[in-house]
Amino acid sequence: MTLMAENLKELVEGLVQEVLGKFNFQMFKQIAAGDVRPPSSRNPHAYINTGETPREHPEIAYAKKMLPLLGEGSSRIVFAYSGGKALKIAMNRAGLEQNNEEVNAYTKHKNLSIIPKIFDAASDNKWIVAEIVKPFTSGDDFQRVVGANFESVLTLVASDPRAKLEQVINNIKYDLNDPYITNRDFYVKEMEDLKKLLKNQKAKSAIDQLSKMLATGSSKGDMHVEHFGTNVQGELKYFDYGLTEDIFQNYYSNHRGRSFEDAQDQDFYFGPDPTGSEF
Repeated sequence: MTLMAENLKELVEGLVQEVLGKFNFQMFKQIAAGDVRPPSSRNPHAYINTGETPREHPEIAYAKKMLPLLGEGSSRIVFAYSGGKALKIAMNRAGLEQNNEEVNAYTKHKNLSIIPKIFDAASDNKWIVAEIVKPFTSGDDFQRVVGANFESVLTLVASDPRAKLEQVINNIKYDLNDPYITNRDFYVKEMEDLKKLLKNQKAKSAIDQLSKMLATGSSKGDMHVEHFGTNVQGELKYFDYGLTEDIFQNYYSNHRGRSFEDAQDQDFYFGPDPTGSEF
Protein backbone atom coordinates (compact mmCIF):
# COMPACT_ATOMS: atom_id res chain seq x y z
CA MET A 1 0.00 0.00 0.00
CA THR A 2 1.41 3.43 -0.93
CA LEU A 3 1.90 6.23 1.57
CA MET A 4 -0.85 8.21 -0.14
CA ALA A 5 -3.29 5.28 0.16
CA GLU A 6 -2.40 4.81 3.83
CA ASN A 7 -2.93 8.50 4.53
CA LEU A 8 -6.27 8.44 2.70
CA LYS A 9 -7.39 5.40 4.69
CA GLU A 10 -6.43 7.10 7.95
CA LEU A 11 -8.26 10.26 6.88
CA VAL A 12 -11.45 8.37 6.03
CA GLU A 13 -11.32 6.39 9.27
CA GLY A 14 -10.73 9.61 11.19
CA LEU A 15 -13.74 11.30 9.61
CA VAL A 16 -15.96 8.29 10.32
CA GLN A 17 -14.86 8.18 13.94
CA GLU A 18 -15.50 11.91 14.26
CA VAL A 19 -19.05 11.39 13.00
CA LEU A 20 -19.57 8.33 15.19
CA GLY A 21 -18.31 10.22 18.22
CA LYS A 22 -21.37 12.44 18.04
CA PHE A 23 -23.79 9.50 17.93
CA ASN A 24 -25.23 8.49 21.30
CA PHE A 25 -26.56 4.95 21.08
CA GLN A 26 -28.47 5.20 24.35
CA MET A 27 -30.19 8.34 23.11
CA PHE A 28 -31.00 6.58 19.84
CA LYS A 29 -32.61 3.69 21.74
CA GLN A 30 -34.65 6.10 23.84
CA ILE A 31 -35.87 7.92 20.74
CA ALA A 32 -36.77 4.62 19.06
CA ALA A 33 -38.57 3.34 22.17
CA GLY A 34 -40.68 6.51 22.26
CA ASP A 35 -41.65 6.23 18.60
CA VAL A 36 -45.08 4.58 18.73
CA ARG A 37 -45.84 3.02 15.38
CA PRO A 38 -49.46 1.82 15.14
CA PRO A 39 -49.91 0.17 11.74
CA SER A 40 -52.13 1.79 9.16
CA SER A 41 -55.11 -0.35 8.17
CA ARG A 42 -55.03 1.11 4.67
CA ASN A 43 -51.39 0.57 3.81
CA PRO A 44 -49.38 -2.36 5.21
CA HIS A 45 -46.15 -0.60 4.23
CA ALA A 46 -46.86 2.57 6.21
CA TYR A 47 -47.33 3.71 9.79
CA ILE A 48 -49.48 6.37 11.40
CA ASN A 49 -46.92 8.53 13.17
CA THR A 50 -48.14 12.07 13.93
CA GLY A 51 -48.43 12.90 10.26
CA GLU A 52 -44.92 11.74 9.40
CA THR A 53 -44.07 9.44 6.52
CA PRO A 54 -42.40 6.08 7.30
CA ARG A 55 -38.98 7.52 6.40
CA GLU A 56 -39.31 10.36 8.90
CA HIS A 57 -39.45 8.33 12.10
CA PRO A 58 -37.45 10.25 14.71
CA GLU A 59 -34.88 7.51 15.27
CA ILE A 60 -34.20 7.44 11.52
CA ALA A 61 -33.91 11.23 11.43
CA TYR A 62 -31.44 11.09 14.34
CA ALA A 63 -29.34 8.40 12.67
CA LYS A 64 -29.30 10.35 9.40
CA LYS A 65 -27.80 13.34 11.20
CA MET A 66 -25.16 11.34 13.04
CA LEU A 67 -24.17 8.25 11.03
CA PRO A 68 -22.87 7.54 7.51
CA LEU A 69 -25.64 6.08 5.32
CA LEU A 70 -24.83 2.69 3.81
CA GLY A 71 -28.03 1.99 1.90
CA GLU A 72 -31.79 2.21 1.79
CA GLY A 73 -34.40 -0.25 0.48
CA SER A 74 -38.17 -0.42 0.40
CA SER A 75 -38.45 -1.48 4.05
CA ARG A 76 -35.20 -0.72 5.87
CA ILE A 77 -32.42 1.86 6.01
CA VAL A 78 -28.85 0.98 7.03
CA PHE A 79 -26.11 3.08 8.63
CA ALA A 80 -22.44 2.47 9.46
CA TYR A 81 -21.86 2.11 13.18
CA SER A 82 -18.66 1.78 15.21
CA GLY A 83 -16.53 -1.35 15.48
CA GLY A 84 -17.32 -2.78 12.06
CA LYS A 85 -21.06 -2.84 12.70
CA ALA A 86 -24.17 -1.73 10.81
CA LEU A 87 -27.38 -0.29 12.24
CA LYS A 88 -30.47 -1.52 10.35
CA ILE A 89 -33.67 0.43 11.05
CA ALA A 90 -37.13 -0.66 9.94
CA MET A 91 -39.08 1.95 7.98
CA ASN A 92 -42.39 0.07 7.92
CA ARG A 93 -44.10 -3.17 8.93
CA ALA A 94 -42.23 -5.17 6.32
CA GLY A 95 -38.97 -3.89 7.79
CA LEU A 96 -40.03 -4.86 11.30
CA GLU A 97 -40.77 -8.41 10.17
CA GLN A 98 -37.52 -8.66 8.23
CA ASN A 99 -35.52 -7.50 11.24
CA ASN A 100 -37.34 -10.09 13.33
CA GLU A 101 -36.63 -12.81 10.78
CA GLU A 102 -32.93 -11.94 10.63
CA VAL A 103 -32.68 -12.20 14.42
CA ASN A 104 -34.54 -15.52 14.38
CA ALA A 105 -32.41 -16.90 11.54
CA TYR A 106 -29.19 -15.83 13.27
CA THR A 107 -30.37 -17.45 16.50
CA LYS A 108 -31.11 -20.70 14.65
CA HIS A 109 -27.96 -20.69 12.53
CA LYS A 110 -25.19 -19.16 14.63
CA ASN A 111 -22.97 -21.97 13.41
CA LEU A 112 -23.29 -20.81 9.79
CA SER A 113 -20.34 -18.59 8.96
CA ILE A 114 -22.15 -17.05 5.98
CA ILE A 115 -24.61 -15.20 8.26
CA PRO A 116 -23.34 -11.89 9.70
CA LYS A 117 -23.25 -11.67 13.47
CA ILE A 118 -26.05 -9.78 15.24
CA PHE A 119 -24.82 -7.91 18.30
CA ASP A 120 -27.97 -6.18 19.53
CA ALA A 121 -31.63 -5.78 18.61
CA ALA A 122 -34.70 -3.90 19.76
CA SER A 123 -37.37 -6.02 21.44
CA ASP A 124 -39.95 -4.53 19.05
CA ASN A 125 -37.71 -5.15 15.98
CA LYS A 126 -37.36 -1.47 15.05
CA TRP A 127 -33.59 -1.83 14.74
CA ILE A 128 -30.78 -4.35 14.84
CA VAL A 129 -27.01 -3.96 15.08
CA ALA A 130 -25.24 -6.45 12.84
CA GLU A 131 -21.79 -7.16 11.46
CA ILE A 132 -21.06 -4.69 8.68
CA VAL A 133 -20.78 -6.13 5.17
CA LYS A 134 -19.53 -4.53 1.97
CA PRO A 135 -22.09 -5.60 -0.66
CA PHE A 136 -21.13 -7.08 -3.99
CA THR A 137 -22.07 -4.89 -6.94
CA SER A 138 -21.94 -7.64 -9.54
CA GLY A 139 -21.34 -11.32 -10.13
CA ASP A 140 -17.68 -10.49 -10.76
CA ASP A 141 -17.27 -9.64 -7.07
CA PHE A 142 -18.75 -13.00 -6.06
CA GLN A 143 -16.53 -14.80 -8.59
CA ARG A 144 -13.44 -13.06 -7.19
CA VAL A 145 -14.19 -14.06 -3.57
CA VAL A 146 -15.65 -17.55 -4.06
CA GLY A 147 -13.99 -18.57 -7.31
CA ALA A 148 -17.30 -19.66 -8.83
CA ASN A 149 -20.14 -18.21 -10.86
CA PHE A 150 -22.95 -16.87 -8.66
CA GLU A 151 -25.79 -18.25 -10.80
CA SER A 152 -24.13 -21.66 -10.88
CA VAL A 153 -23.88 -21.74 -7.09
CA LEU A 154 -27.48 -20.61 -6.71
CA THR A 155 -28.69 -23.35 -9.05
CA LEU A 156 -27.66 -26.00 -6.52
CA VAL A 157 -29.16 -24.25 -3.49
CA ALA A 158 -32.24 -26.22 -2.44
CA SER A 159 -33.95 -27.55 0.67
CA ASP A 160 -32.70 -30.96 -0.54
CA PRO A 161 -29.38 -30.12 -2.25
CA ARG A 162 -28.51 -33.74 -3.03
CA ALA A 163 -31.76 -34.25 -4.92
CA LYS A 164 -31.24 -30.91 -6.68
CA LEU A 165 -27.75 -31.93 -7.79
CA GLU A 166 -29.08 -35.21 -9.18
CA GLN A 167 -31.78 -33.30 -11.04
CA VAL A 168 -29.24 -30.91 -12.58
CA ILE A 169 -26.95 -33.77 -13.64
CA ASN A 170 -29.84 -35.73 -15.14
CA ASN A 171 -31.02 -32.67 -17.06
CA ILE A 172 -27.56 -32.16 -18.56
CA LYS A 173 -27.28 -35.87 -19.44
CA TYR A 174 -30.72 -35.76 -21.06
CA ASP A 175 -29.64 -32.85 -23.25
CA LEU A 176 -26.38 -34.60 -24.17
CA ASN A 177 -28.26 -37.74 -25.21
CA ASP A 178 -30.69 -35.85 -27.38
CA PRO A 179 -30.04 -37.11 -30.94
CA TYR A 180 -31.21 -33.80 -32.38
CA ILE A 181 -28.91 -31.64 -30.26
CA THR A 182 -27.10 -28.97 -32.25
CA ASN A 183 -25.06 -27.35 -29.50
CA ARG A 184 -23.49 -30.39 -27.83
CA ASP A 185 -20.33 -28.48 -26.89
CA PHE A 186 -22.37 -26.17 -24.67
CA TYR A 187 -23.72 -29.03 -22.55
CA VAL A 188 -20.30 -30.74 -22.42
CA LYS A 189 -18.86 -27.53 -21.01
CA GLU A 190 -21.81 -27.24 -18.64
CA MET A 191 -20.99 -30.66 -17.18
CA GLU A 192 -17.30 -29.75 -16.90
CA ASP A 193 -18.19 -26.51 -15.12
CA LEU A 194 -20.40 -28.44 -12.70
CA LYS A 195 -17.54 -30.82 -11.85
CA LYS A 196 -15.22 -27.87 -11.19
CA LEU A 197 -17.84 -26.26 -9.00
CA LEU A 198 -18.18 -29.37 -6.85
CA LYS A 199 -14.41 -29.32 -6.22
CA ASN A 200 -14.54 -25.70 -5.03
CA GLN A 201 -14.70 -25.82 -1.23
CA LYS A 202 -15.85 -22.20 -0.86
CA ALA A 203 -18.66 -22.77 -3.33
CA LYS A 204 -19.67 -26.06 -1.69
CA SER A 205 -19.74 -24.38 1.70
CA ALA A 206 -21.96 -21.57 0.39
CA ILE A 207 -24.34 -24.09 -1.24
CA ASP A 208 -24.56 -26.14 1.94
CA GLN A 209 -25.19 -23.16 4.23
CA LEU A 210 -27.72 -21.45 1.96
CA SER A 211 -29.56 -24.76 1.51
CA LYS A 212 -29.83 -25.13 5.29
CA MET A 213 -31.34 -21.64 5.47
CA LEU A 214 -33.76 -22.48 2.67
CA ALA A 215 -34.87 -25.63 4.48
CA THR A 216 -35.87 -23.59 7.53
CA GLY A 217 -38.00 -20.97 5.77
CA SER A 218 -35.66 -18.50 4.08
CA SER A 219 -36.47 -17.49 0.53
CA LYS A 220 -34.37 -18.19 -2.52
CA GLY A 221 -36.09 -15.17 -4.01
CA ASP A 222 -34.04 -13.02 -1.62
CA MET A 223 -30.74 -14.50 -2.79
CA HIS A 224 -29.54 -11.80 -5.17
CA VAL A 225 -25.84 -11.20 -5.65
CA GLU A 226 -26.27 -7.69 -4.23
CA HIS A 227 -27.42 -9.29 -0.95
CA PHE A 228 -24.00 -10.92 -0.55
CA GLY A 229 -20.69 -9.35 0.28
CA THR A 230 -17.65 -9.55 2.52
CA ASN A 231 -16.95 -8.52 6.10
CA VAL A 232 -13.82 -6.64 7.16
CA GLN A 233 -11.91 -9.94 7.16
CA GLY A 234 -12.89 -10.59 3.53
CA GLU A 235 -15.19 -13.51 4.40
CA LEU A 236 -18.33 -14.24 2.35
CA LYS A 237 -21.53 -13.06 4.04
CA TYR A 238 -25.23 -13.19 3.15
CA PHE A 239 -26.48 -10.03 4.84
CA ASP A 240 -30.02 -9.40 3.55
CA TYR A 241 -31.95 -12.59 4.23
CA GLY A 242 -35.10 -11.38 6.00
CA LEU A 243 -37.59 -12.49 3.34
CA THR A 244 -39.84 -15.43 4.27
CA GLU A 245 -42.99 -16.83 2.65
CA ASP A 246 -45.26 -14.93 5.06
CA ILE A 247 -43.44 -11.64 4.50
CA PHE A 248 -43.40 -12.21 0.75
CA GLN A 249 -47.13 -12.92 0.59
CA ASN A 250 -48.03 -10.02 2.90
CA TYR A 251 -45.92 -7.33 1.29
CA TYR A 252 -44.32 -8.25 -2.03
CA SER A 253 -46.27 -10.84 -4.05
CA ASN A 254 -48.69 -8.37 -5.65
CA HIS A 255 -46.02 -5.71 -6.07
CA ARG A 256 -43.63 -8.04 -7.89
CA GLY A 257 -46.29 -9.98 -9.73
CA ARG A 258 -45.03 -13.43 -8.86
CA SER A 259 -45.61 -16.15 -6.30
CA PHE A 260 -43.33 -17.26 -3.48
CA GLU A 261 -42.92 -20.59 -5.29
CA ASP A 262 -41.62 -18.70 -8.34
CA ALA A 263 -39.16 -16.87 -6.13
CA GLN A 264 -38.00 -20.15 -4.57
CA ASP A 265 -37.55 -21.98 -7.86
CA GLN A 266 -34.93 -19.87 -9.60
CA ASP A 267 -32.78 -22.02 -11.86
CA PHE A 268 -29.89 -20.85 -14.00
CA TYR A 269 -27.58 -22.31 -16.61
CA PHE A 270 -23.98 -23.03 -15.67
CA GLY A 271 -22.78 -20.84 -18.54
CA PRO A 272 -24.05 -18.39 -21.14
CA ASP A 273 -27.45 -18.86 -22.72
CA PRO A 274 -26.96 -21.31 -25.64
CA THR A 275 -29.36 -19.24 -27.75
CA GLY A 276 -27.06 -16.25 -27.40
CA SER A 277 -29.68 -14.10 -25.71
CA GLU A 278 -29.26 -12.28 -22.42
CA PHE A 279 -31.43 -12.91 -19.35
